[in-house]
Amino acid sequence: MLLWVFLIIAVVVIMVGVVFFYRLKKKKVKSNDDKTLQEISQGNSSHKSQEKILLDAIADGVYIVDFERNLTLLNPAAERITGWKSSEVTGLKCWSILNLKNDKDVSVCQNDCPVVKCWQTGAYVTREDTCLLHHQNKNTVEISSSYTPLKDEAGHNIGAVCIFRDETERKEIQRQRDEFVSTASHELRTPITALEGYISIIENDKICKTDDRAKEYLEKAHNTALGMSTLVKNLLTVTRVQNSKMALNKTVFSLHDLVSETVESLQDLANNKKLYLKINEIENPAFTGERAIGRSLNVNADRDKIQEVLYNLIENSVKYTREGGVVMSISYDRDFATVCVSDTGLGIPGDAQEHIFEKFYRVDSTETRENGGTGLGLFITRAIIEMSGGKIWLESQVGKGTKFYFTIPLSMN
Repeated sequence: MLLWVFLIIAVVVIMVGVVFFYRLKKKKVKSNDDKTLQEISQGNSSHKSQEKILLDAIADGVYIVDFERNLTLLNPAAERITGWKSSEVTGLKCWSILNLKNDKDVSVCQNDCPVVKCWQTGAYVTREDTCLLHHQNKNTVEISSSYTPLKDEAGHNIGAVCIFRDETERKEIQRQRDEFVSTASHELRTPITALEGYISIIENDKICKTDDRAKEYLEKAHNTALGMSTLVKNLLTVTRVQNSKMALNKTVFSLHDLVSETVESLQDLANNKKLYLKINEIENPAFTGERAIGRSLNVNADRDKIQEVLYNLIENSVKYTREGGVVMSISYDRDFATVCVSDTGLGIPGDAQEHIFEKFYRVDSTETRENGGTGLGLFITRAIIEMSGGKIWLESQVGKGTKFYFTIPLSMN
C-alpha cells in the first residue's frame, strides 16, 4: 500500500514538473516572440528613418504620385523648388499644383503628361523643356526631369516617381553664351568676307602682279580666311539650331540630280588627293511588292540644306581617306530615299562612333589633328536631317572605311 502511495506521489510530482517546465518554456518562447516583434518594429522604423534621411539629403527635387496622379510626397528639395510644402499638397492632383508647361508655354500636364507616358511605355521618361511657377515668389522655374513608373508585385502600375532639377540659372547662362556667340559671329562675318575679297583680288593676275613666293603666302592666307568664314557660318548655324530658329524651305526635287551636281562640284577636291569620287547608279529604281512602286522618286526637303549635308559628308570622307575613294549611292523604299556615302578611309573607332554627331566632338588622332576642323559639321548635318524628318547613322571599321547613311522623306506627289 505504501508503495502505491509513493508511486502516486511520484507521478504527481512528475506531472507538476512537466507542467511547470512547459509553462516556463511557453513563457520563454512568448518572450522571444515579443522581442523579435520589437526588433522587427524597430527595424522597420529604422528603415523608414533611413529612407527619410536619404530623401532629405537629395539635392534634386523628388515627388511621388499614385495611379490617379495624386501627390503623395515631396522631399525638401522639391518643396524649395516648387514653393509648396508636402503637407499642403498631399492628396491633391499633381497638375493642379505643378502645372508644368513646355518651352512654347503649352500645358504639359494636360496634353503630354510624362507620368502617363511612362505608364504607357513601362520605361522612364526624360524631359528637358518643361517649367513650373514657384508658388510663393511666382517666378518661372525651368527644370529637367525624369519619370519612372512604380509597380506592385504583380507588375501593375500603382504610381510614379519624378526626380527633377532646377535648370533656370544654367539655361540662362546658356542663352547668354549663345547670344554672345551669335553676336560675335555676325560681327566677324563682315570683316572676314572683306578679307576674302581683297585676297582674291590680289591673287587675280589680271589685277595684281605677284611673284610665285607671294602667291604661295596669299593662297595660305586665303585658305585661312575661308576656314574662319566656315567656322563663323557653322557657329551661326549651331546657334539657330539650339534656339529652334533654323528654318527649312522645303521643295520637291530630284535627290539623284542633287547628288550628281554635288559630286561634280567636288571632283577637283578628290582629284587633288588622287581619289575617286563617283555615284553607284541604280539601274531600275522602281521596286515591286511593298516597295516604292508607283511612287515619286523625288524628295520633299530643303534643297540647299540637303546639299550642305552632302558637302559635309563627302568633304569629311575625302579628308580622311588616303587611298581609294568615295562612292555615293541612293536607294528607295515606300516612304524614304536613303543616301549612302561610303569611303575607304581611316575608319572611326567604336568608342567614338556614339559621340561623332555631338557638338565640337572630334576623334582624337594624329590624322584629325593634322586636318583640323571645328567638330560642328556632323552636328549640323544631324540637325538638318532630323529636322527634315529623316535619320542619320554610320557603319565603320578602323582601317577599312566608313559608311554614312541618311534618309529623306519622299514626295507624296
